[in-house]
Parts: sequence; structure tokens; C-alpha cells
Amino acid sequence: MPWAEWATRHADTLRLAGGFDPVFSRIMDLCGMEAGLMLMAARPDLVHALVAHIGAFLEEYYRRIAEAGQGYFDVLCFGDDFASQESLLLSPRRWREYFLPFWKRLFAVAHRHGMKAMLHSCGAVRAVLGDLIDAGLDIFEVVQITAARMDPAELKREFGAHLAFYGGMDT
Repeated sequence: MPWAEWATRHADTLRLAGGFDPVFSRIMDLCGMEAGLMLMAARPDLVHALVAHIGAFLEEYYRRIAEAGQGYFDVLCFGDDFASQESLLLSPRRWREYFLPFWKRLFAVAHRHGMKAMLHSCGAVRAVLGDLIDAGLDIFEVVQITAARMDPAELKREFGAHLAFYGGMDT
């Protein structure tokens, strides 16, 4: 079925495009978790290069998805897991240095094509939710209420005026 016909048929639903194409998690996959986390502290030059290389590919990938889906999809979805059940897997300062500029660029891709930006990330991500909102995040998925500082009522009070919460409330 042609995209226009599909989009018209499903105009009364939230139409999502994209997926889980991480940067942080991909670096951990490439290097191994222990070595990847050590790189975050010991080799910022290498981490910046990895983020730039992976990020450039993903930015173009999502630009093409957004361009092809403009007018057909409402939300461009992204994903990365960079937190445990207790906290971020690296300091908020390092996360902001390495990854926040990348997310700002990806969220801008969605907005330039008339879509909302949605991010999936598991775990205790509260420390950087405000940063993600400032970078252009519109929708956050999934709130793991058993993770530290992820109480839904508190998140709604603190971020609800600027962020929609989507999906299951926990695994």
C-alpha cells in the first residue's frame, strides 16, 4: 500500500518511525563494557571520535527516514541505554560532553521534518532528562518506576509541562 494511503488510513493514530539505534550502547558493544567505560575517562579524544563517526552515520540515516516519512509519520523514534537501575553509567558531566550534542542534532532532524522526537532509554536517567528536554526531546519512553529517582508522580511534576511520557511504566 502506498505511504500516502497508509498515512490517511491511520491518521487517527500516533504514527511512529525509527527505532533503537544507539550511540553509547554501540560504543559499549564495540569496545566491551569495561573497556568502553574506561575510555570515557581515559580517552576522551577517542570517545569524541567514536561519537562523531557513529553520530554522522545515524544523523544521515534518520534524516533519510524523516525525509521519506515527512507528512506520513508523527514521531521519529530513537533509543539508547546509558543508565543502570541506580544511576547513569557515566557521570552526567561526561554524558553531556560526549552525547548531548548528538541528541540535540537528532531531535532537530525530527523537528525539521514536522515530527516529534521520542527517545527510549531504560534505567535511572532522571539526571539528564532536563538536558534532553532542552535539546529538543518531546516524548520519553519508558519510565522504569523501580529505577532510582524515577517516580512517575515526581517526573510528571518536574518535567510534565515539557515532556510526554509514553509506553509501559516498567518492565
